[in-house]
Amino acid sequence: MKYLATIANLVLLGIVIWFFATKGPPTKEDWLFVIPMILAPVLSIIVILSPKGENWLSLYLKRKALEEKLKIDQLSKKE
Repeated sequence: MKYLATIANLVLLGIVIWFFATKGPPTKEDWLFVIPMILAPVLSIIVILSPKGENWLSLYLKRKALEEKLKIDQLSKKE
């Protein structure tokens, strides 16, 4: 299933690239729709192909959460 999802995302990226090649770059108004059409499959592929468990994104988010918790603890100690 993971390979099927990866192939589907690659096909979507290929379609977007094909549109760029045949129709030219999108207009200013179209970028609002084009950016998610590029980012969604790229992020999906990263998530699908990343190993289970700790990856750089989960570690980053965990670190940010701990930093915020530390700030809250420090502020509550000052009061």
